[in-house]
Amino acid sequence: MTRTLLILILFVCLFSTTSTAQQQSQLICHPDLEKFEQQIKGLGEKLLFAGTSLIGIPFRFYTGKDTYSMLFFNPQAGWCTGPAFNGEMTTPVQPLGIGV
Repeated sequence: MTRTLLILILFVCLFSTTSTAQQQSQLICHPDLEKFEQQIKGLGEKLLFAGTSLIGIPFRFYTGKDTYSMLFFNPQAGWCTGPAFNGEMTTPVQPLGIGV
């Protein structure tokens, strides 16, 4: 039982580390937020909301008719996004009654 648990923990650690490293290598970062926002506007997306995560990371969430994009701030690299933070919505966005 202990050996099985140890193997399972090692597998999860190795898999999550590899997965995280692969995702980080696909990140696109730039210090200039305006450059990202120009590209996002070109996709027809608008800022839905901006906020700060519980651990203090600023982020911005954009939506279009059927797509979404998210940017987050990395102190070492600037504003970042990547394939894991962009995509197509499976549920239409309902107006929340709040403006940005």
